[in-house]
Amino acid sequence: MERIKAFPFWRKQYLFHPRATSNVTLLKLYHPYNPIAKLNWWLWKYFNFYQKIVTIHIKKDSEVYQIIHSFMDANPEYIWAINRGTKSIYQKTTGIFILNKSSEDPYMDFFFKWGNSKLAIELIKNEIAVNSQLKKYSFAPKMIRFQMNENKAFI
Repeated sequence: MERIKAFPFWRKQYLFHPRATSNVTLLKLYHPYNPIAKLNWWLWKYFNFYQKIVTIHIKKDSEVYQIIHSFMDANPEYIWAINRGTKSIYQKTTGIFILNKSSEDPYMDFFFKWGNSKLAIELIKNEIAVNSQLKKYSFAPKMIRFQMNENKAFI
């Protein structure tokens, strides 16, 4: 797997595929709130050198790596952005995967959520239940897959 661009680099909260910086949709995943964060975000978006100093490797045994890798195996043309969420008892990891414009299947873009705390698992279970009830409506998001047990939930 290629190296991962992280922002903000002091928390490694937002993770970006190396080609994500040219994709407006993926860059909308993060919205800085304070002036220092806005300045850092501007530098990160527009200066390749700034991105290079915050590039990291995710450990292969981490669950975030496993999620990314499973989708990269399905189609290496995916580019993605991941928000690891605010550290709390509700913390969830969310991500957007978008197929490269040159791909033959432009309709396989998707969003995921993953959580491993008790409250995050409950929240994701609730989302799965609501999405299951709404699946008959054309406007509802379609679940591609979901998994859950007492240790984690994934949609």
